[in-house]
Amino acid sequence: MLLRAVVSVLLSCWLISPAIAQPAVLGEQTRALYENHCIDCHEADGRGNEYRSSGISIPDFSSKAWMEQQPVTRLKLNVLLGKGEEMPPFEGEITEDEAVALVQYIRAMAGLSIGTAVADSKVEFDRDLSQLQGEWDRLRTEWNRVFADFETMLARSPVRSPRLKDVK
Repeated sequence: MLLRAVVSVLLSCWLISPAIAQPAVLGEQTRALYENHCIDCHEADGRGNEYRSSGISIPDFSSKAWMEQQPVTRLKLNVLLGKGEEMPPFEGEITEDEAVALVQYIRAMAGLSIGTAVADSKVEFDRDLSQLQGEWDRLRTEWNRVFADFETMLARSPVRSPRLKDVK
């Protein structure tokens, strides 16, 4: 009888407030990752109100509307690579799997499914990474072409300025 009551209370808490129940499912390791890397800015509840009130743009992880607009891959990349001066990168400090767990954790703050995040994350991440690598290769090729043209122009130039030579 007591077991049935406990199970009933736990299920009702999960059904009524998945944003509270789901992060617990992810375990203490993920909670520790969040506390070590995210809580100072995003706060325990994910709202980041202190930073936002000081004029700094920071997302509210508990906002389902905001979270639904964020591709899982982008969140994972933000965790690993940071967001410019806004957020430091954690690549090298946490693994890719830990980044996925953090994304699950913050999605759960908005009451979103944690199972979907894992499946979407790997597929989206691989696709986006491939696109970024292709873009990088294209830019590197373009840079090499422009630099080669510049070197050719310098070699043909009748003006021998030390400044132009230093550009190389």
